[in-house]
Amino acid sequence: MTTTILNAAQADKLIVSIKGRGAKLDADIHQAALSVVSHHVEHGDVTLINRLVLAMPKSSRRNALVAWVLHFDARTILNDDKASRDDTPILHVKSTLPFELENADATPFWDFKAKEGVAIWSFDTWIVAQTKALNGALGKATDDVQKAKITAAITALTA
Repeated sequence: MTTTILNAAQADKLIVSIKGRGAKLDADIHQAALSVVSHHVEHGDVTLINRLVLAMPKSSRRNALVAWVLHFDARTILNDDKASRDDTPILHVKSTLPFELENADATPFWDFKAKEGVAIWSFDTWIVAQTKALNGALGKATDDVQKAKITAAITALTA
């Protein structure tokens, strides 16, 4: 074992330090999150959002941060492409919904209760996946009735 076991006084001192550093880290992540989402809203570039998500420490609540981004930035969806989602977990989509900076600032990412290690469900990502699947089925449909039903489903999903 390479970890030094501390006595009670040393452990207590370390706990106080962790508490202070944790609060500072939370504040820094929140400031960075507001900044990178503001950048995305202004420029349509998700690069900084993805860099922040990927920079999250192993013990942090990465999924809560992703849930926060998806909640407050309507111009983002989860990347469902297995080949690229590890490097680019969040993608840009077109939207005219406003980014409400004040609400995002008042509700920090750590208030989101996304479970770590569990994929975050996103309605927008689900709609994109369903539409993609239906378009694939439409291309394989052989009769007009089936094509009409699939087309109606696509229209309903994208309305």
